Amino acid sequence: MKGLTQDKIQLQFLELLRAGMWGRSADASLFEDGAAEWKKILAHARMQAVMPLVYDGIVSLPERLRPDLPTMYRLMAFTDKIEKLNGKLDRAAGELSEKLSGCGIKSVLLKGQGNAVLYPNPARRQCGDIDLYVGEDNFGRTMSLLSEWGMVDNLAEATYKHSHFEWDGVTVEVHKLAADPSETSASFAEWERKSLQDTDCKVILDGRSVLVPPPTYNALFIFVHAFHHFMTQGIGLRQLCDLALLLTAKHDEIDSGELLERLRMYKLMKEWDFFCRLCHEDLGMDASMAFSDTCMSDKTLKKAVRLHEFIFSEGNFGTYTKGNGYYFDKPYIVRKTISLYRHNRRYMQRFAIAPGQTVSHYMNTLNSGFRAVLKHK
Repeated sequence: MKGLTQDKIQLQFLELLRAGMWGRSADASLFEDGAAEWKKILAHARMQAVMPLVYDGIVSLPERLRPDLPTMYRLMAFTDKIEKLNGKLDRAAGELSEKLSGCGIKSVLLKGQGNAVLYPNPARRQCGDIDLYVGEDNFGRTMSLLSEWGMVDNLAEATYKHSHFEWDGVTVEVHKLAADPSETSASFAEWERKSLQDTDCKVILDGRSVLVPPPTYNALFIFVHAFHHFMTQGIGLRQLCDLALLLTAKHDEIDSGELLERLRMYKLMKEWDFFCRLCHEDLGMDASMAFSDTCMSDKTLKKAVRLHEFIFSEGNFGTYTKGNGYYFDKPYIVRKTISLYRHNRRYMQRFAIAPGQTVSHYMNTLNSGFRAVLKHK
C-alpha cells in the first residue's frame, strides 16, 4: 500500500480486521515469520473498537499461529459480552419500533444495529446505543408515550436534536433530527425529513421488522456522522467499517448521481474521497464502491495517509488522545479554557486535509462554546 504505513503490527492488525469484516480467512503468511506481538495488535483492536472482528480474523488462522490460550479465552469472553449486548439492543430496538408503530408513530433506526446486519456476523459489530428517529412532529408524543409505558424515569433534558434515556440497561436516543443541522444545511434537513418519512427499507431484529434509512440517504448520513466526529473528537476504524460495508452491500441500490450531487452541494466531495480511499487502503473495500474517480488520485492518497495517522493515534471517538480527560475535575471556566485550547490544536491539525470544513466546524464550535459559557453563568 504505497503511501501508507508499512508497520508490521498495523499490517497484521488490518489483515485480521479485514478477515473479520468481510468474512474470509486471514493471510497466514503475514504471521509465519515468528511470534506475533499480540499485545500490540490487540491494543489497536481495542483503540479502534473492532475487537470481535479481529477475534474472528484470529480464529481463521492456523492454531499454531494464534495467541496463547489465556489470551484467546479473554478474547472469547469479550466477544461473548458484545454478542449478548447486541442481542439486548436488537430486542430493545425491535420492541420500541413495534410499540410506536402500534400507536401510529413511524420510527426509523439510525446507525448501530441497522448497520450491524451488513456484517457477516452482525453480533460481532462492537455496539453502542439505539438511535431512533421519529421526527420533530412526533417527538413530543413519543416521549409522552415512553413515559406512560414506564420506560422513561431518568430522562435527560431534550436538545435541539434528541433526548436520551436508559431503559433495561440500554441507552436510547430519540431523535427529532438525524444529522446535526449546524454541520449540513437547510436543504439537507429537508432531504433528511423526506427520506426518513418515506422510507420502506427494513431489517429484521430479534424477529421484528424495523425501518432503516434508504441506501442513498444512509450512505451520506453515515459518512457525515463519521466526518463530524472526526472533526470534533476523533473516530475509530469501526465507523469506516460501517461505511465500507454499506457502500459495498447497497452499491446497486444507491443513486450515484444524487449522492455525488449532494456531496458537491455540501462541499464534502474531497472529504468523501479521502474517507473512501482509506476504506480501500486499510479495509480492502473495492475502490469502485466510492462512486468517484478522484478517490484514487495521488492527492487523495496523501490525505488518506493523514486520516490513517489521526485514526491510529486518537482511537475511537478520540478516547486515546494524549491527555484526554485529565481536566474534567477542574472548575468550569478552567475546563472550558482547556477545551478551547484542545479544539484549537485539533482544528489546526485537521486544516491540512480539510481546510474549508475545518473553518466551518471551528466557527460552530466557538459559537456553541460561548453559548454554553453564557448559559452556565
